[in-house]
Amino acid sequence: MNDKSRASSPSLETLKAGFLLICVCLLYYPTTKADFIWDDDVFITQNPIMATSNALERFWFSTDPPDYFPLVSTNLWLQRHLWGVNPLGNHLVNIAFHAFNALLFWRVLLRMAVPGAWMAAMVFALHPIQVESVSWATQIKTVQSTFFYLLALLTYLQFCVKQNLKVYGLSLFLFVLALLSKTSVVMLPVVLLLYHVWKQDIPLLATIRRTFPYFSLSLIFGLITIWYQYNSAGAKGNEWSLSFGERLVNAGHNIFFYLYKLVVPLDLTFVYPRWSLDVSQWISWTPHMALGFILYFFYRNRNRWGRHAFFGLGYFIVSLFPVLGFLNIYFMLFSFVADHYQYIAGQGIIALSAAATYHRVSKITPTFQKMSVVLTFLILVTLAILTWKQQAHYQNSVVLWQDTLKKNPNAWIAHNNLGLTLADKRNFDEAIFHYREAIKIKPNYANGFNNLGIALREKGKHSEAISHFRSAIKFNPDFALAHYNLGTVLKGKEQLDEVISHYKTAVKLRPDLAIAHNNLGAALYSKAAINEAIVHYKEALRLRPNYYEAHNNLGNALKNSGQLDKAINQYRTAIKIKPDYAIAHNSLGNALSEGGKLNEAIIHYKAAIKIKPDYASAYSNLGNALYAKRDLDEAETQFKFALRIKPDFAKAHNSLGAVLFDKRQIDKAIVHFKSALKVQPYYAEAYNNLGNALRQRGQLKEAIDNYRIALKIKPNFAVAHHNLENSLKIIKNLGRVR
Repeated sequence: MNDKSRASSPSLETLKAGFLLICVCLLYYPTTKADFIWDDDVFITQNPIMATSNALERFWFSTDPPDYFPLVSTNLWLQRHLWGVNPLGNHLVNIAFHAFNALLFWRVLLRMAVPGAWMAAMVFALHPIQVESVSWATQIKTVQSTFFYLLALLTYLQFCVKQNLKVYGLSLFLFVLALLSKTSVVMLPVVLLLYHVWKQDIPLLATIRRTFPYFSLSLIFGLITIWYQYNSAGAKGNEWSLSFGERLVNAGHNIFFYLYKLVVPLDLTFVYPRWSLDVSQWISWTPHMALGFILYFFYRNRNRWGRHAFFGLGYFIVSLFPVLGFLNIYFMLFSFVADHYQYIAGQGIIALSAAATYHRVSKITPTFQKMSVVLTFLILVTLAILTWKQQAHYQNSVVLWQDTLKKNPNAWIAHNNLGLTLADKRNFDEAIFHYREAIKIKPNYANGFNNLGIALREKGKHSEAISHFRSAIKFNPDFALAHYNLGTVLKGKEQLDEVISHYKTAVKLRPDLAIAHNNLGAALYSKAAINEAIVHYKEALRLRPNYYEAHNNLGNALKNSGQLDKAINQYRTAIKIKPDYAIAHNSLGNALSEGGKLNEAIIHYKAAIKIKPDYASAYSNLGNALYAKRDLDEAETQFKFALRIKPDFAKAHNSLGAVLFDKRQIDKAIVHFKSALKVQPYYAEAYNNLGNALRQRGQLKEAIDNYRIALKIKPNFAVAHHNLENSLKIIKNLGRVR
């Protein structure tokens, strides 16, 4: 690279900067219409930490997030408060970062006295390889970290001129901000070393002293990221157990893959095929031999252009090092490469190419120089067209995964994620097809089995769903969601113990899984383990304070344990969170009825019915409240409504029978008591009421039989004991009279 700096006039530089920014903003217009994709839900739309009151504390001082990028998390948290869950805002921020990154890249090259700096910045700004980093909202990690990285580099270069310790400190501070955004910037200190070797401006020992603080920061943050990748992201196990030789082979392939895509940016895709690594084949080592030859060629020409070329290529390789496969990264499960991995690295090749082109053009005739300007313009236009077209693949998840499968048919993660997207749209048949394809490609894919189970459950195919959830657990015994899902699909009292077992495993593996705590509470409640159920309902609410279903369920458990006032408070909280929550209105009505507040109870039963007109239980409960107020006609109407919706509603039959009994319509009452018993043969109250009706009709023997059945089912049924005793006395007295 030429050391001579060609300074432009301030007005021309302003025009260049403005043109560059306008080009980026106009070019990325399609992205402003794009939706969220893939793991945007984990980091943005469904990030459970975002909704908590101590979100910032957890982002900065806990291991709860999937990665330790607290400055990015803080940025996303602020965006969430500014425009909610709106992809437009996130995309505008990413585009702005990319535009300023191009501007900063230009300024860095000018500071380094690299010829063709503006051209390099334009190529960087318009290159289609950048679309993944800009159009994927979650990759704010990449564009934000690069912003601070370039600022830190630019400030360091300023320090090299001014030798001002405050400027040096500012550079270090900016580097910390870059590391707090994403640790892919850890190679900055090596870049600084390369810069001084290239410039040959200070002795090596002085370079080491200058860069030591940067290396220290990189080491600290690098170790933190490695810990998160292994322990939080889960980048460990057989899928990542590569030998050093395999990792070395992979690194060579990666370098040339990225070079190729930078030079020929065609068939870019979200998930590239994961190639095989065979260290025993000599052809696997050809990239390393080629790279060695290239570096040797540069060394041979070190006194001319080789030194400059070495810095450009060195910048590229060094910046790629964290993602070359020597360290485990979760994404390696799907592919060894990704477009956004070379967002920073590509700057080295782009700058080298621009400088070499500028140097060559400066030595040709004016006519050819004009032709080169036209050629440069055509290159930029071509890049812009490719970038515009590439954004179409990032408009939504369906398009993204369909495009991925078109270019990489064996991308099992694409089949799985396309299935998830289709399932969200309730298109379960197509989702099931793609889940099956994912499993066909990767037979031990636990997530695929789990997702297939969910889709089959939604289709009502519970037996098949159970089989697939069990397969998911077989391949990954520590799969908390699979345990949870298996618990939800198991039915019947005979399976209640297994349900509880799977829910307990789920919360043990994922203590933060609020829905599992809530469902475990419900299962324990069904088993009459009320106190234990209360513990899990409260834990669910600690994790998700606005979890209205858990508030309602906790209310039920508290009511069952005799804590009526506390139960009422829980129901009211559920309704406050979700005013149209019919179940909570009905539950609150029941609690108020039990507390003797019938008028208020009736209000909530009616509210439940208004929200959910086919809510049979609410009609029945409203009928009970009206019956308690002795409004027999209106109570009868409500019970009939309930039975019209749910003809086999045993309690409504029994209650309607009681109303008809009080209205002296004994024969009709008997019909409903018998209907209740037909549906629910062990219904002690219905046997007792049927006994009363039969006794009223003079059928004492049949009445006594029913009282005895009631007591056999419910031995401590005081009313049935009383009725039986009275009936037996009547028979005894009748016998005496006779």
